[in-house]
Amino acid sequence: WTAPRYPGLTSRTRGLPKRYDLIQPYVLSAYRRSAARAFWSSAAAMAEVNRWYAHATWAHFAISNATVTPVADLRIYHPRHTLPGHMSWLEIALVPSRGGTTVQYWANEVIAPPRPTNTYLSSSFVQVMVTVTRKTHPIQVRTVKVTAPTIIARLVYLVNGLRWGRPLGPMPGPTMGGFPIVAETATLVFRTQTGRHVTVFTTNKTGSVRVDGIELGDLQERVLRAALAIVSSKNA
Repeated sequence: WTAPRYPGLTSRTRGLPKRYDLIQPYVLSAYRRSAARAFWSSAAAMAEVNRWYAHATWAHFAISNATVTPVADLRIYHPRHTLPGHMSWLEIALVPSRGGTTVQYWANEVIAPPRPTNTYLSSSFVQVMVTVTRKTHPIQVRTVKVTAPTIIARLVYLVNGLRWGRPLGPMPGPTMGGFPIVAETATLVFRTQTGRHVTVFTTNKTGSVRVDGIELGDLQERVLRAALAIVSSKNA
């Protein structure tokens, strides 16, 4: 990682990398997380430092969120390129201090566990009930029954294409109070001829899909977009 740093900063503290495990519901697989931090001080006012960071050139990172509060300014950056199953992000906090500004860098990397094999869908499904909820005013709910084999096969393909647990950490997209704004959800109930079923649930802005409650990563929201296309189509 190479990140811009405000000129003339004086080091205050140096954090050592820390590694610890974060356990998801399938306890046999654990997320591995590394974190490092560094604090500096500047004699410049926070408004001036903030303007510099707002216009700095970021070759390796793209900003995903910015929060301004009376006590601190926080920006979250994600690398433009990451390895499969990895999520890295850099948080930069500007805090007013006596005689200037404290600049805090927090670097994080999370490696997600491989997907549990019991979450893969089979090819025996003959029906999918797709329900999409849009949290508008009023709330809109639409359910479509899918029986076309080609569409079912496509949905199975998309779900089975998810290889990793969802990386933990801040997700790209707009937030409210630090939490992603969830405007759309989709529930897909896959059923076999004998009545056995598997429930797949996903929402926008969370980067995740749950297969019978087990969370997987879908940062590009492919499953959600497929569900939205189905309920918008008259031919499903």
